[in-house]
Amino acid sequence: MQSEVLQRSEFPEIEYRFSRGTASGNGDRYCVALKGEVDHEWCPKSMPVSAKVILQGNSLRATGEFSLRQSEFAIVPITATDGTVRVKDEMKGIFDIVARQG
Repeated sequence: MQSEVLQRSEFPEIEYRFSRGTASGNGDRYCVALKGEVDHEWCPKSMPVSAKVILQGNSLRATGEFSLRQSEFAIVPITATDGTVRVKDEMKGIFDIVARQG
């Protein structure tokens, strides 16, 4: 998948840069909505991302998921056996980020 679908050798990084965010919740649990851009080398696209954030002591944990279509990033979904087997255009990304105050 990394070599044929994501073309990792040609595009080693995919970045998400958020420009705005909103949060709801209180205490140590929040729902966060980010508005930003996914940049897969030369093909930036706007994409919202939602996350659940938990604060615990001096650490933060953010979990969430997002979906994107390969065709929106000029990636052609691979096929096999003359097109009878296909990979879906939609891809799902899941993240679990832990940050600690140093």
